[in-house]
Amino acid sequence: MANRNDILYKKTFKDQVDELEKRVYYTLTNEDKLQAHKAAKALSILVKLLHDKNILSDDEVDNA
Repeated sequence: MANRNDILYKKTFKDQVDELEKRVYYTLTNEDKLQAHKAAKALSILVKLLHDKNILSDDEVDNA
């Protein structure tokens, strides 16, 4: 049975992409083939900005 970390690595590209905003973008656009690429891109940039300013931690990004 897969644990939390196994699921995170599989579903959120955690082991494949180093840049946080790309990881969030790929996760959003890959799941259910979302067509809202502009919204996903904007959200990924926002998450990256909040992370860079230490408003969001790595754990908070993973738990979101």
